[in-house]
Amino acid sequence: MELSHALIVLLCFSLDGFVVMLKKGASLRELPIRSGLVYSAIFSIVNTGALTAGYLFALLFREFMSRRVEVLTAILIVFAIGVFFTTRAIHSHWEEERLDRNFNEMNCLRLALRCAGGTVLIGIGCFLIELPFLPMLLMTAGITFVFILLALYLGYNLGSPMARTVSILNGTLMVLFSFYLLSVYVIGPRF
Repeated sequence: MELSHALIVLLCFSLDGFVVMLKKGASLRELPIRSGLVYSAIFSIVNTGALTAGYLFALLFREFMSRRVEVLTAILIVFAIGVFFTTRAIHSHWEEERLDRNFNEMNCLRLALRCAGGTVLIGIGCFLIELPFLPMLLMTAGITFVFILLALYLGYNLGSPMARTVSILNGTLMVLFSFYLLSVYVIGPRF
């Protein structure tokens, strides 16, 4: 997988954290710039740690796979996450926006850790298709930081009525992109 393809996967995957923080931003009474930057940094650090964990975890079983199985596994991860996001969004119910007076850095850390499981899977997939670690780490940190900051302030200023739509779109894009990757890397001439 090229870095441009990985960038698309990371952008789609970051929309999950985007939806979570969009809802959270809608529930905050005040959102000073400093708090928004701190919350974004927390998500960014957790996601880079999760990506690193995925790379390290993939080291355990990579030697037992052929190149074709590695690529198929990476594509299957993207597909599975897309199906999960779409299904979860379709079955979610509208939630009333309620004021959260107690949101702080620890609560943000809990939310970031809850979203980090998928980043571990993305890290495994990136390792299996031999994407360089440092560019992936930098892309993850930057994309996560920007998306979370944007989500917080959109939610704070506009509320969260678009959260479900963004989540469904996100999952659908990941599923479609997994079919594109399948056509390029397994069926197509690049494999």
